[in-house]
Amino acid sequence: MPIVFNCEHCGKQIKAPDSAGGKHGTCPGCKQRCLVPMPQDSGEEELKVAPLDESEEERRKRIEEEDRRIRESIWEQREEPED
Repeated sequence: MPIVFNCEHCGKQIKAPDSAGGKHGTCPGCKQRCLVPMPQDSGEEELKVAPLDESEEERRKRIEEEDRRIRESIWEQREEPED
């Protein structure tokens, strides 16, 4: 039975084989590196989690986008040394 989980970066639902549990893979949606969780044992109690705070998620995405723009700007401003 495949492991079904959501990407920790974009939230896309991903299915991975049981053998991938505990390993890192690339999300097919956002191409970010994510950890495939270990398969759950049927006797293990399910962990209850809080729903995603949409405003915090939007803030995180804005910060990541600004960080990307700043990095690109820095790379564009770098000058290659003349030989």
